[in-house]
Amino acid sequence: MTGSMANLGIFVRTCLFIVQLSTCYGDDAAMFPYGPQAGDKTVTDTQNTNDLQLDIPREGIVFYGRRHGHVALAYHGAFYFTREYPAHHASAKPPRFLSPPFAAPLYYRASFLTENPVGRVYYRYVKRNSAFPNLDVLSNMVNGRVVGTTSFNATYAVIATWSNVTDSAAVEQCGISMDANACQNLPRNTFQAVLLADTYSTFVIFNYASVVEDSLHAKAGIYAGDNVRWTPVLPHNEQLIEGIERIHGTSDKVGRFIFKVSDNRVVRGGCTTSLSGVPLEASPKFAGMYGGEIIEVSGPCLNQYAEIQCKFGDSIVKGRRINDHKAECTVPILKERGKISLILSASSSPHFNFVTDFTIVLPGRLPAGVKTDYLGPEHGWNETDASSLTLHWDNDRLSLDPKAKVQVNLVGYREDEIEAYWTTLVTLADQVSNSKGNPSYMGQSTGVTFDPAQFRCSGEQCHQYELGIIEVKLVEGQASTQRSLFSHNLPLGWFITDAMEAEHGHEWPSALCTQWDERDKQDVDWLDELLNCPCTMNQAMADFGRWQPDVGCNIFTGSVCSYHQGAVHCVRSVHPTPSGAGNQCCYSADGNLKYAADSYQGSTPDKGHAWGAAPYLKPGYVPEESHWIDDVVSFYYCCLWTGYKDCDKYMDRRPTKDCVDYQPPGTAVAFGDPHIITFDGMSYRFHGRGEFIIAQVDSFVLQGRFSEPALSSPNVSVLTGIALKTQDSSDTVEIQLAPANSVGDIGLDVIVNNEHINLTTDSMYWQDFRGVSVVTEQRSRQKNVTVLLESGIGVQVAASYGLLNVIVTLPPQLKNSVSRGLFGAWDGDQSNDLMPNGQTAPIGSASSPEDIYNFFALTWEVAAEESLFGDPEPRDEMFVPTFAEPTGAPPQTIASVCEDNAQCRYDYMVTQDSHLASSTLKASMWYKTLQDFLKPVDTCGLLNVPYSKKDSYDYTADSTVHVTGCRLGLRLQGETTYTCDAESKQWQPEVTAKCEGQVEDAGLGMKIGIGLGVVGGCAAVVIIIIIITRCRASKKSKDKGSASRDTELRPETKVPSRSGYAPARTSEDIEDMRPKVKPRSKQTSENSV
Repeated sequence: MTGSMANLGIFVRTCLFIVQLSTCYGDDAAMFPYGPQAGDKTVTDTQNTNDLQLDIPREGIVFYGRRHGHVALAYHGAFYFTREYPAHHASAKPPRFLSPPFAAPLYYRASFLTENPVGRVYYRYVKRNSAFPNLDVLSNMVNGRVVGTTSFNATYAVIATWSNVTDSAAVEQCGISMDANACQNLPRNTFQAVLLADTYSTFVIFNYASVVEDSLHAKAGIYAGDNVRWTPVLPHNEQLIEGIERIHGTSDKVGRFIFKVSDNRVVRGGCTTSLSGVPLEASPKFAGMYGGEIIEVSGPCLNQYAEIQCKFGDSIVKGRRINDHKAECTVPILKERGKISLILSASSSPHFNFVTDFTIVLPGRLPAGVKTDYLGPEHGWNETDASSLTLHWDNDRLSLDPKAKVQVNLVGYREDEIEAYWTTLVTLADQVSNSKGNPSYMGQSTGVTFDPAQFRCSGEQCHQYELGIIEVKLVEGQASTQRSLFSHNLPLGWFITDAMEAEHGHEWPSALCTQWDERDKQDVDWLDELLNCPCTMNQAMADFGRWQPDVGCNIFTGSVCSYHQGAVHCVRSVHPTPSGAGNQCCYSADGNLKYAADSYQGSTPDKGHAWGAAPYLKPGYVPEESHWIDDVVSFYYCCLWTGYKDCDKYMDRRPTKDCVDYQPPGTAVAFGDPHIITFDGMSYRFHGRGEFIIAQVDSFVLQGRFSEPALSSPNVSVLTGIALKTQDSSDTVEIQLAPANSVGDIGLDVIVNNEHINLTTDSMYWQDFRGVSVVTEQRSRQKNVTVLLESGIGVQVAASYGLLNVIVTLPPQLKNSVSRGLFGAWDGDQSNDLMPNGQTAPIGSASSPEDIYNFFALTWEVAAEESLFGDPEPRDEMFVPTFAEPTGAPPQTIASVCEDNAQCRYDYMVTQDSHLASSTLKASMWYKTLQDFLKPVDTCGLLNVPYSKKDSYDYTADSTVHVTGCRLGLRLQGETTYTCDAESKQWQPEVTAKCEGQVEDAGLGMKIGIGLGVVGGCAAVVIIIIIITRCRASKKSKDKGSASRDTELRPETKVPSRSGYAPARTSEDIEDMRPKVKPRSKQTSENSV
């Protein structure tokens, strides 16, 4: 055989040791110069050494979101990002299972010969001063061809070339036959890969001169090493390998393809002449609903006559060609949030052939680009008689050009019965310098101050537009990241005041409140659809599947609760009702629900959900804007602009949904080694490895992957991944432990429909998908994640010392539904929790751990074809669980680590790992605290005496409440003292108290709150895995009047907001004078009622 191989040289047709590629392939070939005369080194092939470990920077190279310390050049056509990898490729396709990550211009069956090798593999390191191409040339090539990349400066690069390499099977067949014709026509492949990187970004360039391999025996693409993420060079035709050198990957070179490979997903650079099948690339991949962001796009090759149009959802905007490879479009103002389609057309007759997913973020989850300043009375944007108004903006986001000019516009929003509209109402300032220190602005940053009396509404504007936003728009100069910046929503009292006063008189807000009241009372059915508020703050925090914190009043972040003064925490219902409504519930320092009947700062529902409701776009369903139309502007009319004189009308129309009928969710948990507690509270240990059904309720399925822990005993299994979906109505979500080399030190990989998503960007911590939302805490490095399903099911997952802890909450309507899996049934009966799959009789709850495993747990194993994981992992047949209780002397520190916690002690004994045991203890405490939080509360509900004053707002069992008087000048009649009977949960005696008489003109007697109320006591805050007890710090307001509760609850300081007054605010509150618009998520400003 060796002699036959040696004779192959006389049959080889090749161009060897060339310097300029044009010698063989012409001037337009994609290849860079290669070979010894280009300074290349040759990879020496022997039977035992067919690779080369490359010298890389000490900090390593980032590939698919992981930082790697090794890169190897493999003879069979790939860069491997690891020290060890398969030595030979003999399979028909890349070994995407059990293979380390790689980037392969042509992953082929390499020929390995010890004598007279066929073909050569060359490589060289590229320096700043290298001959063509040097680092600057390569960096510029990437900057001009990859979206979102403009200033990349490579610090490291290597060029590898496979010249005239051939298929090992063909060589062997030739050697066996010694057929001169067969050997003369051996398939020859010449191609190249360039790897270039800096500390955070990595790119590869694939150049092809000649490829004759077929797709059965070769592949071209990039692989993450996770059995899922494989990106072929040609997305529209992965099977096309032969002749790939004739396909456009860039506009200037046929056969060249460029990729950014450092992110969680591969970003394609360059362009294509294909008209379909190629995904559109965009950067960034998200924008705020108000738009203004500049989005770079690439896909089709763009000649100088290309007419660029981008379609964001249903909105089409004109774009601008940057070069042959990239264009840009500015996001328009939209009326929807979540995932939409971004489609590009580059022809005069629009053909939107290139498409990608794009995320629209709720305005409140982004920082406002325009800040509406409060500079004292008569200078507030929420006033009707302001003498001057001031705003400023982040000028660098618009332009770095010192000569740049901007225009300041008022953009109004309105709805009619058919459509929702955005309209530019008036230009407030034009040709304003975008430079800091603008003389038209009193501050040091870029801003404008103007007289609102010069900009009043006219005609139909005055009746159509009640709210708007301020736009600062770049009109001259080179844009940086945005062409427009926007404020958050603003009431337009200052804009309409003259027209309204002419029509209704000085008390026009009261007149508009009355008109709203008459309209709104015609539709009250939506109130019946609302969820009942949780009775306590603890319940509200623990029922995370249905309620999430209101960022405007959030005990976790210490927000001030400006529009719910006296409250320390508010939550919002996650999902809208069928009519598009939502609910909000606020809690005082004693943890009890604040009722709108008791306080103008109480809990008020939303006729228009603050986050909008699918399908959005139409009146009543537009995120934030419909909520302002339905719920917020009326709060100004009735409360803030009338000195609260008419605020009872508002509270009557927005009554708190009483908690008396609130039902807590069911909960189940898996943590530690792992320990499982079912929905009915039964505890047992799970010993398996593989994938199992954790819970299956109606169409909801939750699967878990149990594996050997990385840092513990080999006879232990822990939960390392979960996958879930609602069959036929939601996307599939996977959450897995992130590898230790993940960029950013993230704790969890979150995967939706096999695509990794990043929640670490502040504005992207909440992402919505089909039928499911994925949320993390801001700045948590993705170490705990909550999944919210439309059914109200919640799943919380946290990374903790090499394992996952997971808790599931089921809404009460799912109790007694058909539920199955390791978490058992939720029906209040523990005896049927260990129900084997397909059986009708459970095994006994007193069964041994071995029987529970063999006759119950194993029946819930997931078949590979039913796995929700992108890379199904079969059960480890060789794993033999240890069922016996651990024996031997316990570790000396077990008492100090575990105290008397049985689960912690078990894990410590089994693993001898104090850190894992400590994690188990915390998880156990977390679950017990959650259970305590969710205990039903005995309450009689609101003591309903309209317009009354009370000495207490505690409506729980055995509490006594005294009705002390009436507001609005009314007289108190009837019994004044009531006690909540614990047995009947009814107020005793029967409530006869009434407030009667003529309402006085002034309405400030109601409890409207203090600027900063005293927060007495601490609230236990559950953060998944770790229980944290936090006291919410706040400033004490000095007592300036009577010590009685009623007097104390009146405002001490008044800020004029027209002829009436708004509650006092601190300087932090005043920066953004928006009403209490109800945000449903962690917004960056208090933008909701």
